[in-house]
Amino acid sequence: MSDKILLLGAGRRVSFAERLEDAGLQIFSYEKEKNAPIGEVAKIIEGYDWTASELYAHILHNCMLHEIKLILPLDDKSATLASSIASHDKNLVTPACRRSVATLCYDKQAFAGMIGGVFPGIYPFVKENQRVILKPRYGNGSKGISVVDYSDIPDEDNLREHNLIAQRYIENGTEYTVDSYFSKNGDLVDAVPRIRLRVADGEVVDSKTVKDKELINLVEELGQNIPFSGPVCFQFIRNPTGTYIMEINARFGGGCILSLQAGFDMIDCMIREYISGAPVCHTKGGWIDGIVMRRVHREFFYEDSSRP
Repeated sequence: MSDKILLLGAGRRVSFAERLEDAGLQIFSYEKEKNAPIGEVAKIIEGYDWTASELYAHILHNCMLHEIKLILPLDDKSATLASSIASHDKNLVTPACRRSVATLCYDKQAFAGMIGGVFPGIYPFVKENQRVILKPRYGNGSKGISVVDYSDIPDEDNLREHNLIAQRYIENGTEYTVDSYFSKNGDLVDAVPRIRLRVADGEVVDSKTVKDKELINLVEELGQNIPFSGPVCFQFIRNPTGTYIMEINARFGGGCILSLQAGFDMIDCMIREYISGAPVCHTKGGWIDGIVMRRVHREFFYEDSSRP
């Protein structure tokens, strides 16, 4: 019988779910609507919003009902949720970072304070007379982001009131994502940098793996100061003035399918540690440089139940 996994916040991550299925897992996905595209691969459990009071009990009940063993968050909001749920039931496990780390990554204001204290040179703090990017403190997917002149930065009270943070806008920068996996002991198993060649609605569309030693070393240093575990996705930007970290996501990145294709089997690492109870088996740096991913549209159809 296949081991069962519950995805949180999967939505449109169909290709990734297919990789999980290929690895021998039976997939369930907790969704707010029954017609989410992930239903092409997973059995959908229709549930509550992440803020609902009934959420924890409902997820735990369904995990027990379907004999689900592993919970995997796939968006920022659900990363802290997965850690909390798994801590309530000894029969459940999750590769998500501990709750304090997941919360730190989700809260961009707390993240800026932590990075500024440990790695002040790589966080893009606001500088006088330089343009600024405003983003939601708890946002994701590039939603609600705007770029303003230095003179138009809201005051601290206004930023707090609207739950916004301000970062220095990095002119002419090249964006990178680094897909990584940390063992249960907090050791970096491997890291795959990839250039974000084209992005739409916050999701990478075209991307290419690159053996960038600086980025890999930065991820390793960050991991020595923050107790990561499981899949972690780092977002960097680089221009002639330096390399800067924009944020960290305590989950599989939206484009991690490229790193999997390049030879870093993070899914196997997860299954070994959290289902089989075996050590990770992976050759560090053995993935392929220069693999390019180009995404295309994939249609999903369902019958409109609201039709009269």
